[in-house]
Amino acid sequence: MRIDVVGAGLAGLTFALAAERHGLEVELRDERPALGGGAALTLWPRALDRLEGLGLAAVLDELGEPAPTASVRRPDGRVVQNPRPAAVERALSGVPRVFDRGDLQLALAERVRGPIRLDQALLPDADLPGAVVVGADGWRSVVARRLDHRLVERPTGHVAYRGVVHGVVDPREHGIVWGPGMEAGIAPMRGGRTYWFATLLESGASVERLLETVDGWATPLASMIRETPPEQLSCVPVVHRSIPRRWHDDRQVVIGDAAHAMLPSLGQGGGHAIVDAVVLAGLLAGEADPQRAFVGFEAGRRREVEAATRRSARAWDVSHGRGLVGRAGQVAAGLAPPFVATRALRAFAG
Repeated sequence: MRIDVVGAGLAGLTFALAAERHGLEVELRDERPALGGGAALTLWPRALDRLEGLGLAAVLDELGEPAPTASVRRPDGRVVQNPRPAAVERALSGVPRVFDRGDLQLALAERVRGPIRLDQALLPDADLPGAVVVGADGWRSVVARRLDHRLVERPTGHVAYRGVVHGVVDPREHGIVWGPGMEAGIAPMRGGRTYWFATLLESGASVERLLETVDGWATPLASMIRETPPEQLSCVPVVHRSIPRRWHDDRQVVIGDAAHAMLPSLGQGGGHAIVDAVVLAGLLAGEADPQRAFVGFEAGRRREVEAATRRSARAWDVSHGRGLVGRAGQVAAGLAPPFVATRALRAFAG
């Protein structure tokens, strides 16, 4: 059975690797002229286990930096939450890792046997020759819109800045900062590099305004922003997109962000994309009728990812102090003992 995969990001490449291990023929296409690029990506233990099951343990060890326990502080350095590392590791059944997104993408692509055709955008009315089409083409998915033309994109009103600098930051500076209506963070990466991110209200957003906002914070964030090479800095709008009413028809199916784009809170999107990919590949390998595999895939994954999408949205509201619920959540987070935050993480562990 020939499978056409639209999108050669994390979801599409993982699906291709999993499908090829089952003996399926896969061809990928991606609208980008080249692979690689991007900032950092955090993967939680469940997703790491799935990649290890594809024979990628050595790749994960080489490219992944163990993520520090994410303490949460205010801009003046006051601690809001500081979970105990051992308790977090128990709750998650392991330690998350931080990857250079581009390095991981290239490492996966090198191991795919089938062709990867770049600079190949899928037009809305174009057909593909494969018996099955897997849409792994992100939150702006063409395949998802074929399945549900009523998808809704709702801006959050924020943009997300991300960057990578060369140099190691004091581990005590790693973690999250909740600023006024915004969130920022710092995490280590392999190769003596450090990743940072910050959200900012979209109206009037600029690097200069971001620097004005974080100058004087009790973190090295401002100096890191100034040191970030322009080619290592990105700024994208943060958009909430609805989940398609259906994930498949008789020969098309969507996975990853194409099926369930999540807000970036707690880094859930990449991990769920990996789980989607491995689950769908296994079902297609075990079913002569792709439609039955699609039905089983959606039945097995939809409820979980819908719950994860809601949790990510709530976490976004709290981290940005958005609305009464978000502000109350920040107050509660500051009053709760560490084990409460650790217990909440179990819901994300899967």
